[in-house]
Amino acid sequence: MSEPSIVEISDLEVAFKVRTGRRGKRELLRAVNRASLSVGRGETVAVVGESGSGKSTMARAVLRQVALRGGTVRIDGVDVTSMRSREFRALRRKVQMVFQDPYSSLDPAMTVAESIAEPLVVHTNLNRRERHDRVAELLDVVGLSARHLDRYPYEFSGGQRQRLAIARAVALNPEAVLCDEPVSALDMSTQNQIINLLKDLQAQFGVSLLFISHDLAVVRHIAHRVAVMYLGSIVETGPAERVFSRPAHPYTKALLAAVPVPDPEVQQAGRRPSIRGDAFSGTTTAGCPFAGRCPEAMDLCREQTPPDFPVDGGGVGACWLLAEKVA
Repeated sequence: MSEPSIVEISDLEVAFKVRTGRRGKRELLRAVNRASLSVGRGETVAVVGESGSGKSTMARAVLRQVALRGGTVRIDGVDVTSMRSREFRALRRKVQMVFQDPYSSLDPAMTVAESIAEPLVVHTNLNRRERHDRVAELLDVVGLSARHLDRYPYEFSGGQRQRLAIARAVALNPEAVLCDEPVSALDMSTQNQIINLLKDLQAQFGVSLLFISHDLAVVRHIAHRVAVMYLGSIVETGPAERVFSRPAHPYTKALLAAVPVPDPEVQQAGRRPSIRGDAFSGTTTAGCPFAGRCPEAMDLCREQTPPDFPVDGGGVGACWLLAEKVA
């Protein structure tokens, strides 16, 4: 029997009540719409898409930071969807999170030692000396030193603060870390340093990564598999190499076409039609979520939601155009 994925999301639904129109009628906004995804042990799965596509909401749903409307979340094979808070606490240490803005995720009134030791206080029985030694060890792991222990977050650069956030996230030796746009607020050089740090930690400790990003260049550098999300729905998944070299879904193709190329002539020669119009409301349920902007949309796309079709090279795509290739 195969070992269970460390994180498994099945038919996940998250919705929020929003006001629409001039009269402010309240409707359900489907932030995550029947999304399914798994993260294997020691694997990096990247979730990409435009802002507002539901990537961060899906990650927060794994840690029960938002309420689920449907579906299940399993951590290490255990369904945590309706688990009581006290029961969930024991599994919570297996999955930690690194947020986009390290300054807001670190308490400005706490020293580095206090911030990184906080999960150790909550989840372990280590005494003060043991916690101090563990924090010093973690600082070394992320490229800082024990001389930073008594400093405060404002004394560090953005890249250093993100290293501190990563140190806190791995303090409990988790099996998976959810990274929510962890490098988007950093300059290019610092981004590379943080990405290399995450890869080193994965190689050293075997930790799994669910990596949320809108930056395809970063994703290409770190991911084993890629899931493409649009308006709450996962429209394509597959091995990173296949998704980047042979995208199957029209939305994935449009995302890749929008990535800048240094050579203007190459950029112009490889140019594909841009996405038309604006993303329509997530309150709509009929048909493919991308149909309103897709240059290849058919009547069927607007009427029926496509299932996942297998794609040559691995993975699946939720697009009626792929049905012909399967048939």
